[in-house]
Amino acid sequence: MKVYRNFSFCNSVSHGAGDEERNSTLGDSRWGVNNSSLCSYGASPLSRKSPFAERLITQLGSRPTGVVLDIAGGNNGIAVQDLIKKGVARLGLVTNLEDLRNRRATKKRELHHIAGDIILQQTWREIDAWRQEHAPEGLAAVMHRPYGALQCLPTQFYEGALNTLLDWTMPGGVGLFQIPDILLDDDLSTICQRLRSRQDVANIFCPQASNTALIYKAN
Repeated sequence: MKVYRNFSFCNSVSHGAGDEERNSTLGDSRWGVNNSSLCSYGASPLSRKSPFAERLITQLGSRPTGVVLDIAGGNNGIAVQDLIKKGVARLGLVTNLEDLRNRRATKKRELHHIAGDIILQQTWREIDAWRQEHAPEGLAAVMHRPYGALQCLPTQFYEGALNTLLDWTMPGGVGLFQIPDILLDDDLSTICQRLRSRQDVANIFCPQASNTALIYKAN
């Protein structure tokens, strides 16, 4: 397993041209998955139902006191709120480029928030510090669904981010990861193959032609 010390996968992203457009997309309605519910994570455009949500909920059902994390989880962290409402998580952290939470989301004590660009190492350091304080035993679930707002980041970034998030996940936990369509073919299968080589990965559910993978950590 490749170790990404100090979140070095962020170095694979060249800063500069296109940053302003990317950031503006992250902050407005053009980001089509912003404020999506959990049931839409990995949903087919035809069925609009996700084959991943129920599997994630079932896996979390055995530990309803767990802590969950959603990277680039939208303005109000709706998917994390869904998990808390269903009683399969007690606390959640959502990250977004800016703090654009509405008043209702801001008042939820069980929903924490970190504002920051996920291509910057400093943002990952802040997330890691929060994790060590609130989930030192590991996260019950991690989700990563930037999708359309981050189509052009390199494979190295996604592979490094996914491995880091799995490192933070507790034994028996689960990761729900969506990869932009631009990486769907060879790159996604290569990433999944490498993740399968991790000794702490028990199983990967990744249906054919899907850009989403559900990764189970071994107990």
